[in-house]
Amino acid sequence: MVLSGICFSAMAVTVKWCSSSTPLSWLVFSRGMVMLCLVSVWGAWTGQLEVRPKGVRVLVIRGFAGFAGISSVFYAAAHLPLPVAS
Repeated sequence: MVLSGICFSAMAVTVKWCSSSTPLSWLVFSRGMVMLCLVSVWGAWTGQLEVRPKGVRVLVIRGFAGFAGISSVFYAAAHLPLPVAS
């Protein structure tokens, strides 16, 4: 739990630092690509990588909700003071 708090704070500081010169959409895309690579490696290593999802409609809704959520977090980290944003 402490490690997740440290990682979340590091992400907020990185977004705050990069947001002055990089568009937020690029930061969200970059975070998505890093997570895709990490999850793909983990899934291949453990043998739990499933290529065909069962509930595509729910998966698309979950994707849009996740995109909206991470975009909101990045927007808050970029525009609010760090103690307020995190």
